Amino acid sequence: MRRDRPIRPLFYHLTLLVILLGGCGGSSASLDQPPSIDPPLVSKAAPTAIESGGAHNCAIISGGNVECWGYNFYGQLGDGTKTSSSTPVKVTVIKTAIAVSGGVSHTCALASGGEVHCWGWNVYGQLGNTSELDSSMPVIVQSITDAVSIGSGIYHTCAVLADGHVKCWGANFFSQLGDGTTFDSFSPVTVGGISNAKSIVGSFHHTCVLLKDGSVKCWGNNAYGQLGDGTTTSSSIPVQVQGVSSAISIASGGGRTCVVSSNGSIECWGRNIIRLNGILSDSSIPVPVLNISTATTVTLGNSHGCATLSDGQVQCWGYNDTGQLGNGTINQSLTLAPVFVNDIIGATSISAGTNHTCALVSEGVIRCWGENTIGQLGNGQGSSFSSFPVIVNGIESAVALSLGFNHTCAILSGHEVKCWGYNYTGQLGDGSTISSNMSVSVGGISNPISLITGERHSCALQSDGGVKCWGGNSFGMLGSGGFSRALTPVTVQGLSTATSLDGGDYHTCAIIVDTTVRCWGLNRIGVLGNVLANLFQAIPIEVVGLSGVTSISAGASHSCAVIADGTVHCWGDNSNGQIGIESIADSTSPVQVADVSGAVSVVAGGDHTCALLFDGSVKCWGSNNFGQLGKDRSVIQPTTPDLIPGLSSVTNITAGSSHICALLSDGTVHCWGNNSKGQLGYNTDSYSSSTPLPVSDITTAVAIEAGSNHTCAILLDGTMNCWGDNSRGQLGDGNAGYHSIPVTVIGF
Repeated sequence: MRRDRPIRPLFYHLTLLVILLGGCGGSSASLDQPPSIDPPLVSKAAPTAIESGGAHNCAIISGGNVECWGYNFYGQLGDGTKTSSSTPVKVTVIKTAIAVSGGVSHTCALASGGEVHCWGWNVYGQLGNTSELDSSMPVIVQSITDAVSIGSGIYHTCAVLADGHVKCWGANFFSQLGDGTTFDSFSPVTVGGISNAKSIVGSFHHTCVLLKDGSVKCWGNNAYGQLGDGTTTSSSIPVQVQGVSSAISIASGGGRTCVVSSNGSIECWGRNIIRLNGILSDSSIPVPVLNISTATTVTLGNSHGCATLSDGQVQCWGYNDTGQLGNGTINQSLTLAPVFVNDIIGATSISAGTNHTCALVSEGVIRCWGENTIGQLGNGQGSSFSSFPVIVNGIESAVALSLGFNHTCAILSGHEVKCWGYNYTGQLGDGSTISSNMSVSVGGISNPISLITGERHSCALQSDGGVKCWGGNSFGMLGSGGFSRALTPVTVQGLSTATSLDGGDYHTCAIIVDTTVRCWGLNRIGVLGNVLANLFQAIPIEVVGLSGVTSISAGASHSCAVIADGTVHCWGDNSNGQIGIESIADSTSPVQVADVSGAVSVVAGGDHTCALLFDGSVKCWGSNNFGQLGKDRSVIQPTTPDLIPGLSSVTNITAGSSHICALLSDGTVHCWGNNSKGQLGYNTDSYSSSTPLPVSDITTAVAIEAGSNHTCAILLDGTMNCWGDNSRGQLGDGNAGYHSIPVTVIGF
């Protein structure tokens, strides 16, 4: 859909006035009263990339997840809310991101398969999904399947395709889409005359592309000479930037563009309020930045610029009224030459927002400095700015866990996998069948990003898309093509592009990069979702009729998937209504669950299912023999999903055989259902509870996972607490017997 002469809201006119007076796209935050900022749940995973929007930031976490923080009035943090956050929150759905790009109030991520997902403000079509509705959750950009690079201006986004062509979408009132028109576009249009693009950047109302030969072309508004062609004449098609022939990196912001050349120098053109070469006049041709000769990357905010150097240091120049130069002062309103940022060593990438900057450094943390009025610095503090770099909370080291029937496994920082508990079939992966009540190391796993644990086996998803499994294999649940157990990890056959993994007692399912699902293992009651599957399926087989899958969960004998449209589809055993269909019995193919929309994740328990909705509420269906549906046990097996009463602000859910736990945004954990082994964790002898109650002494949880009859939580400080059944040492505290309150896992 395209639109000519769009009706501009008041926000647009105010923003344009700010631009003309020297503001930046990110200044939109000052036009509305900032919402209150409550520190939410944060990650413990290592960042691999950082990008800043107008007043928000996003980081790619190892494994491909995205976390964002800062201003969120339009949903640009992508967590399903419009609540601003001073600490990172997880973007829903995105699991395979390799690049992220931020506009003033929208964000886009490039997935490893070449798709582009966008979220946030959408009045000009900048989300690219043919709609003009804002979205606080990622939506897929239409007709983009092979992108290799993305770049956003304040109201538009562009993508470089694998064949070197470029497509753009969003606002076009200054011809920033490069298609020869001034019509906004709600879906991607092709930029003319570009066939060898390497990377792309957008700014206020212009776009520039770095070509594979080291030259640069630009298009759009040229009032300040930002097209670099020696004129101030705007252009609706690409024009050549003068004198640039060896560029290796490019950045744009605040009505200007800069490139890093192969010799380490930086040249810029366009609006020059930041005195990039010691003078104030704009320039329509590239001019050098003073005293920088070893640059590797460059980034531009509204009125400042920063560069990473080959030795890992960072230099910044320009305005410093909110400490955006990071040198410990605010008394240099306009500096004529770059200054070194304090305490930055080993910087690998950098990104500037309106009046703040963030750097990813080699020890695996993110440091930010400058304006902090809306939580842009991500340190959970209320100060309005910082002239020194501060560490973004909670992004330090990769930690994940999975709980099986009687054993537990976890990923440690440094990509090590450890398991503990029952080991009769080798499910601990240490080469033995000796059970252990303390953690033992699993060998042979390369860069694990997630784990699943079944009743007798374990599997790990690697960053390369491959899957390895170990333990019992009598039903083919290792996916190795045979039925022999493996005391150390073996490769699952035919899986090389998996993006997500989940397992039931005796089967495992994986989402593939094309958003379909493949499962293997014991196929009782159609749990593998394919009528052609063997009873013992030793290699993965595709689940029929599923595409666009964003999340999966495998229960004891049923499985469920969340689709990109927010619906839930389940298959397998329906003896207790756990696949959510009243009119049919078991199903060997997926069926849509009625009365569930806006789902972001789903968990399949023993014979019940729960879905987490984007508004933080939870719906459950299936067996209720222990009150796991949030209703009195006298209510038996309702197949219609219903809300769990009194539960809100939920960020994650997990299900055991007959109990459920929910992680709330304040770091507490609430559980309900079966409590025969203390798995609800609130120090009571009650056999069960239909009311979610808080787990004792858990106030800083960042992740949770339930086993059959026990539960574990990762805390903000990196330690792990577990509670419930400990008959096989699965709580990892060196003792036996169950615990109805959390105990600390030894060795973490």
